[in-house]
Amino acid sequence: MEPGKWEAPMVIDMHAHLHEPGTAKWARRQGFDRTALFAGPGENEKTLEYCAKSDGEFIPYCRLDLDDISRACDQVRRFAA
Repeated sequence: MEPGKWEAPMVIDMHAHLHEPGTAKWARRQGFDRTALFAGPGENEKTLEYCAKSDGEFIPYCRLDLDDISRACDQVRRFAA
């Protein structure tokens, strides 16, 4: 950015859930530049796939199974990749 030149800030929605087919349309209508999508129960893979196709518009947040710490660690590794 050039000194003295104003640039609009990025607008980020920090909590949304995947509701196909309208998620992207809804987020754009609200004026969000980025949206954090929280996975519902059993939706980690679906959320990851959706976010991967969004070219950075959507940021995935996984749901961890804390009753099984080994599985939770696997889930974190998968989302962090």
